[in-house]
This record gives sequence, structure tokens and C-alpha cells, in this order.
Amino acid sequence: MKPQNPQQPVSHYVHLSQVVTETDLIASSNQLETALTNGQYQEYCALKIANSKDMKEEEIWNFLKVGSKKISLDRNLLVIRK
Repeated sequence: MKPQNPQQPVSHYVHLSQVVTETDLIASSNQLETALTNGQYQEYCALKIANSKDMKEEEIWNFLKVGSKKISLDRNLLVIRK
């Protein structure tokens, strides 16, 4: 393609995109979303604890499970106090 005006360069654009899908990540995300939607976060954490690969991962999920219990307890106490 010749430029209409020889002093102006012609611009050509190429758009490339790639979508990488991690099926394990998507499945795990869907499980978490379902657990949160159904109010089953404690059960989700217990499953993650049971399937932990090492002690550090188990400790993290135990921490999250305990933290969510405290948040639920705090919310219930606020409702009771009102």
C-alpha cells in the first residue's frame, strides 16, 4: 500500500492476544465461590486443611478458618446487643 502523501508514513497495527486457562485455578475458584455463596466457608477451610500438602499450608487455612469464626461471632454479638 503506497502512502497517499509521500511525507506521511503508513501505520500498520497488529494485535496479538493469548488466553491462558489454568483449569485447576478455575475449579478452585468455583469451589470457593460456591462455599461463600452457600455460607459454607468453614467446611471449605476444613477441606483445604485436610488436603494441605504441608504444615505451612495447613496453618494458613487454620488461621483463615479461625478468623472467619471470629468475624461471625462478632457479627452475632452485634446483632444480640442491638
